[in-house]
Amino acid sequence: MRPGSCPPRRTARTSNPAGLLAADRASRTLDPPGPFSLHLPRALRDQLEQRAAAAYPHEACGLLVGRRGSSGEVLEVTEGENVEADTDRYSLDPLHLLEVERAARERGLEVVGVWHSHPDHDAVPGALDRAGALEGWSYLIVSVRAGAPGEARCWRATPAGLTEERLLP
Repeated sequence: MRPGSCPPRRTARTSNPAGLLAADRASRTLDPPGPFSLHLPRALRDQLEQRAAAAYPHEACGLLVGRRGSSGEVLEVTEGENVEADTDRYSLDPLHLLEVERAARERGLEVVGVWHSHPDHDAVPGALDRAGALEGWSYLIVSVRAGAPGEARCWRATPAGLTEERLLP
């Protein structure tokens, strides 16, 4: 990711300062689970689920910090401000991304992806999620129904679209 760029908003109004969106990305289908995995310690997963439930009925969002690779590793999660007014969308505050990227680099880490919640929906990327996915990033989604966290699933953005990652403790 280029310095100063930020994850795109999950809305049609999204601007893409990094110029990384493919016009046809929204029409691509989801691939079956692929060769990727993401290690997320149970304590961090619990934090995400609590934050997602606390934001209900709005979408919560934040960043995944760690090490990238075919088997990525999350060492910390952040909660960003969702600057989107709609309850069924998120837009991560770009200043949060810049601050987290800088702090991660100083410690030899990097932002490996984004997490967000899906209030009253499955933990499956929608068309806006697919359209805004940045290649190489992981997209962890936590389903929240009636204020209670449910399933968490993760997806890796590849040139062919989103491929589900195995989410490992």
